[in-house]
Amino acid sequence: MSSQAHRFEPGRRNEVERTALAESDLLSVLTDEKCLGVLRTLESDSLTVTELNDELDVPISTLYRKVDCLVEAGLLEEHTRFRADGNHKNEYARTVSDVSVDVDLEALEVVVRD
Repeated sequence: MSSQAHRFEPGRRNEVERTALAESDLLSVLTDEKCLGVLRTLESDSLTVTELNDELDVPISTLYRKVDCLVEAGLLEEHTRFRADGNHKNEYARTVSDVSVDVDLEALEVVVRD
């Protein structure tokens, strides 16, 4: 299992951090109950948004927004599920197994394990 740490220090951001999702945005995703529900539901299987809707009973439009946020944050990845009838669907899978956040007065560190 590998891990990746992102360290955010006020006023001291390198080029990679400037292009990464802002720490406040990442924390918003990680503290959103619907986003966490999606992550928990995708623990073992890849699912489409319709299948997530069946599991979570969250409006489909809300699920699309939450899934988009999770993909942008790098916590989900999108794949195409090919079907013989030509009705292909996008499905989503977790890219991480664990996320931890460490906050002190000097910095914010987010560790993502895949």
